Amino acid sequence: MTLWQTARRFVLDVLFPPFPPCLYCGQEANEKSFAAGTAFVCQDCMSGFIRIEGPICSVCGRPWIQGEICRDCVRRTHQAFCQSRSAVTYNEKAKEWLARYKYRGDRVLAPVLAELLYEVWQREYASLSIDVIAYMPLHEDRLMERTFNQAEELARLLGERVRIPVCGLLVRTRATEKQSMKGRGDRLAALQHIFAPAAVARSFRRVLLVDDVYTTGSSMQAAAQVIRQQWSQAEVYGITWAR
Repeated sequence: MTLWQTARRFVLDVLFPPFPPCLYCGQEANEKSFAAGTAFVCQDCMSGFIRIEGPICSVCGRPWIQGEICRDCVRRTHQAFCQSRSAVTYNEKAKEWLARYKYRGDRVLAPVLAELLYEVWQREYASLSIDVIAYMPLHEDRLMERTFNQAEELARLLGERVRIPVCGLLVRTRATEKQSMKGRGDRLAALQHIFAPAAVARSFRRVLLVDDVYTTGSSMQAAAQVIRQQWSQAEVYGITWAR
């Protein structure tokens, strides 16, 4: 490359900076790529995600007949949270991303997951006057193992984006085995008395509770019950990346 070509390339890069590589696969991104702040994800890596945007259960947000409550929510005798909404379906693509982020500690993916949460926020919660964003806590043993709480990280990124304070309202009293492989009854039993209120000396009217995945809603229900017991006037809303 000649000196002229090098100088010309430099000027073009300054005036029209190239897109950074895809955050997930490293291939070149372009103007059609998904943007999360200064990070980009190419169309191929985003193509496997199925956004939950169609008719949904009015309580848990699963794909369902519009305006109706799904059978899982109907059989719940006491509903502690007002509603929960999720960004994408928990398919193989979502499992792959979450495993890389949550279990292999690839935290550069967090802004992308948070950006998808922000899409849900705009659609479902922007007009609700949320007071505080909370998150599903990890037990200290699990936190030492993973080195970070994925729900807290996503909550803080979302809080920065929407300018709402983030606060740890809950602590986890004991570690549990992986809940996604358990049946509904076993999950309910395992989550008995697993959360306790944190020492937060203020009241809240509307709380948005962040988690990574909504499976049966047992964790969301148990966490919301403790929040409602401690802050009786609070309404609890859920938001998760996948379900």
